[in-house]
Amino acid sequence: LEDSFRNETADYSVLRRDKKTGVDICAGGAEAASLERILKICQEAGFVVGKITVPLEGYLHVLRQLPEYGERTAIYLFFEEESMLSVLCQEGRYVYSSRSRLFSEPGTLDFGTEIVRSISGILQFYAAGKRDIPITEVYYAGCQETIFEVSVEGIHNMQLEVFPME
Repeated sequence: LEDSFRNETADYSVLRRDKKTGVDICAGGAEAASLERILKICQEAGFVVGKITVPLEGYLHVLRQLPEYGERTAIYLFFEEESMLSVLCQEGRYVYSSRSRLFSEPGTLDFGTEIVRSISGILQFYAAGKRDIPITEVYYAGCQETIFEVSVEGIHNMQLEVFPME
């Protein structure tokens, strides 16, 4: 096992510090050769690289910029191309995330069904943990309201409010 990690670089960053609950970190790793290739490409293109991180850390950083984030227990949906990243946070603390490939045409009823099923799965995961604080909201980014609206009724049927991220 030790040999399989010999050429890997790993690092972490602190997401949150709290005297009561401790420290939340985001950790990641990559093959050193891959990182060197990325840095070389950036250098050849004239880019100055200050930091390389895992994508999830970037999303969590974006969420921390929202004024309401620290108070919310919510699901955050990020749409990219044909995929959706779902992030569950409880009172501003990361709990769970998943990435889903979206197969349906955006704006269709099937698209709305895919989104609602994903949210339902997160609610089931959260309920299994027997947490006291309910999820009350869903926020989304990277999807036009007119396309996302096919999922709104299904989300409301789960007693959740839904808002575009601003």
